[in-house]
Amino acid sequence: MRSSDGRMASRRRGSTLAPMHLEATAAPQDVELWPRMTPLVEAAIATALAVMVAFESRSGLSVPARVIVAAIPPVLWISCALPRKPPFLVRATLTIGAVAVLAWYPAKFDAAPFFLVILIGESAVIAPMWQSIAVAAASAFLLAGFDVAGRFDGSIVWLLAFGFTWSIMTLLQSRLRLLEQIGERAAFEERQRIARELHDVIAHSLAVTMLHLTGARLALERDPADAARALLEAERLGRQSLAEIRRTIGLLAPGDGAPTAAMPGAADIPDLVADFADAGLGVHFDCAGDLGSVSPAAGLSAYRIVQESLANVVKHTPGAAARICVQVDEDHAHIDIRNPVSATARVGRGRDEGGIGLAGMRDRAELLGGTLRAGPDGDDWLVRADIPIRLVP
Repeated sequence: MRSSDGRMASRRRGSTLAPMHLEATAAPQDVELWPRMTPLVEAAIATALAVMVAFESRSGLSVPARVIVAAIPPVLWISCALPRKPPFLVRATLTIGAVAVLAWYPAKFDAAPFFLVILIGESAVIAPMWQSIAVAAASAFLLAGFDVAGRFDGSIVWLLAFGFTWSIMTLLQSRLRLLEQIGERAAFEERQRIARELHDVIAHSLAVTMLHLTGARLALERDPADAARALLEAERLGRQSLAEIRRTIGLLAPGDGAPTAAMPGAADIPDLVADFADAGLGVHFDCAGDLGSVSPAAGLSAYRIVQESLANVVKHTPGAAARICVQVDEDHAHIDIRNPVSATARVGRGRDEGGIGLAGMRDRAELLGGTLRAGPDGDDWLVRADIPIRLVP
């Protein structure tokens, strides 16, 4: 059991920081629903297909007419590579019309309906759902109607191809959009996590610096040497906090150049309390159990919860003392931080429950499967957290 009141003599001297690194997860920018080269690939396939279709023997349709009609689909796909491409429905109507002319004069082994297979696959990815369904339905009714009218043979094979292409491309489109949403969500959560880190670091830095500056102001006339020491300590803590802020911001850097410095852990809580105590905050600290047994993730959360709680004591109840109790058992770290507050301050703190500070502490605990409660407890304000000290596999 470790206990300390008032100023704590221990200082941070080469303490071992828990190796906790935040891994930034960016949205998958290389995942494209419709790559830029796709229209050119479609145009190349359609051109090869147009050459084949143009030289197929079709009774009642001259060679020049076959060439002109077969050239319509590849020209439309080539136009998609231009800055001002025609609307999709215009291209779809012209392509279906060209295939209708070719199918009305069928060849022995007719490849013209393959233009519709390409069109249906494209529509499932880039067009609204109703347009995609309309294109697939129009293509199916076209060939089925010609088959019933005796102008086309073998429509059932093409209808199966239409259905297979539309379903596969629709499924692919939905999976790609899901990946994009997952990436965006991961990036948002990472930004939120880094925002919590910056908030906690800055709040701690300002709270401790304010205590030192207040002490320096009060001691300026009666003890200039003590005032100078308080100012030097405020400067030291400011530089230390600036380095930690830079390290946290550096987590946003992509690639192997990102910093690998360790984040604070449970073993650093005594030194954190000492910073506040040395700045003039009345602190009583009790610790039971092995802080070194706490995992890096749980240790960082415990450290930030104590840090934010002490910063809130300075912010909301200046001059009040705080009592901190940390108990570590085989499975959990139990943290209690309490300080006496007036009725007015309790009401004000209650309104602050929606702020980023308390919300961030609660998120830290719950992300690890723990709990956190903050609120009035008799004449005190109590923050109580229970955090699992090991990650569950």
